Amino acid sequence: MPVTTEADRIVDELVTAILEGRYRPGEQLVQRKVAEDFGVATITVREAFHRLSPSGLIEVTPKVGAHVVELDFQKVRELYFVRMALEGMSARLAAMDATASEKKRLQRSGERLDKILNSSKRCEPEAIKMHTQFHLDLAAASHNEYLQKLIENLTLVRVLWHNSEWHKRQLVTRAIRNHDALIDAIVAGDADAAEAILREDIHSGLMEVEEAEERQALG
Repeated sequence: MPVTTEADRIVDELVTAILEGRYRPGEQLVQRKVAEDFGVATITVREAFHRLSPSGLIEVTPKVGAHVVELDFQKVRELYFVRMALEGMSARLAAMDATASEKKRLQRSGERLDKILNSSKRCEPEAIKMHTQFHLDLAAASHNEYLQKLIENLTLVRVLWHNSEWHKRQLVTRAIRNHDALIDAIVAGDADAAEAILREDIHSGLMEVEEAEERQALG
């Protein structure tokens, strides 16, 4: 959707600032300070906060204000379960409906993604950006606008999680094994396999979260 108002622009810039870590998880977003940061009126910031709240990136509490969401294990667990359902469906629909050019795009981005994710640079911002774009391209190839919009919002929260200091410090990210198999299934039009592969890959990530939670509980 094109940017048409000042509030639209601030929403877009706030998303970028949060995902880049300029506003940290749990940080209070003071309207006056944010307005100064972006050079706009506080009323514009207030409107942007309310527009951004449904994305899950910030929480707005009446008479308290807004803050960047701080994800705990329960929220991350919920995120993974929803991703399995929605992104698994996007893989199924992409296998059924992706165009030839969309399949080629996924093949190219998958090759670049696997290369960087299995290198020492895997947790750097560029890797996170590429991984995010791959999943957005996959959602677009589903040709389902409702599903695509839901996945876009989930992706924002997922990036916030992967950008967190806890994730970078504690969670040992596995080698990504299934992008080739996923793309092969989509190219072949095998909807059952595409959905199963992506759901299993996300489930493996959930198991890592569960294991990390246990390690933290044990000290």
